[in-house]
Amino acid sequence: MPTGLRRRLHRRPADIVADPEERARQLALCVVAPDAAVAAELAASAQRRRRRGAPQIAAGLYEQAAGLTPSQFTADQGRRPLAAARCHHDGGDYRAAATAAAQVAEARGGDLTAAASRSAPVGRAECYGGVAVLEDGTRSSPSSVSVDTAATT
Repeated sequence: MPTGLRRRLHRRPADIVADPEERARQLALCVVAPDAAVAAELAASAQRRRRRGAPQIAAGLYEQAAGLTPSQFTADQGRRPLAAARCHHDGGDYRAAATAAAQVAEARGGDLTAAASRSAPVGRAECYGGVAVLEDGTRSSPSSVSVDTAATT
């Protein structure tokens, strides 16, 4: 099926569905490049799913939103994958949470990479510690990050 036709076919339900999550998913299937509006709709859907107690679904939506976030939206590029890591953690998938946290750390560079690797996917405290380190790191410079997994248990 030609790409243009596939995009048009997904656009039709996106325009008529009432459910905001389904609309966001259909819109995501329409775009071929990063799109801030679609990424924002996916992130909003993820937030709603997380509040409703579906963290694994929310994690997938946040990851999809991160992939569609344009490069000039640097805050969202850090925030959305980190939210996905938190959702994986909340859903009990500590290995996925640690992997997601390490990917954010690698993308951010510097001391964050070392901090995330010391908080590798062994158990709840270590994994969550890695996410907490990244949470701090996204708000401050990488050199000011410290690892304190005991404080996050």
